[in-house]
Amino acid sequence: MNYFPHKFFKLFVHQLVPITLIISLIVIVIVLIAEFYFSLLPCELCVYQRFPYIAVIVFAALAIGSGFYDKQKIALLFASIFLVSSFLAFYHSGVEYGLWSYGGCAKQALPDTLEKFHSSLAHPMPKSCNEIEWTIFNLSISIYNGVLSLALSIISLYSAVRLKK
Repeated sequence: MNYFPHKFFKLFVHQLVPITLIISLIVIVIVLIAEFYFSLLPCELCVYQRFPYIAVIVFAALAIGSGFYDKQKIALLFASIFLVSSFLAFYHSGVEYGLWSYGGCAKQALPDTLEKFHSSLAHPMPKSCNEIEWTIFNLSISIYNGVLSLALSIISLYSAVRLKK
């Protein structure tokens, strides 16, 4: 019974870069499918939550492409990127659940003239960050993103520590 977790963590330690690359690609594909296939428009903070995954994709692809990289340093880099991602996701979930406000993506007022109204029809109104568009088991996707990012940060940090020994 103790054998499985040991093998699981050993796999992550030695294959951190390709595993995080695959996970990050899956996350980006899921949000793009949600946006373009299911028409779930992202708010400003939703878009910001994609940047850490894109950064991991770029760094992992560069590391794999070069073939020569320090596994410990890239594990520390991924740990810090995913930690920032988890803070951003939990901050966004706090905005969604009304714990605090974010003024960057407040609902815009309707245009006051007919010409402004016609020109605004060409551009959809940005979604407010405090609107929860998609939930699973009554939890917003930003909470799941925060948990996933925190778990990946911890696993990356664990990998960096194990590679030091």
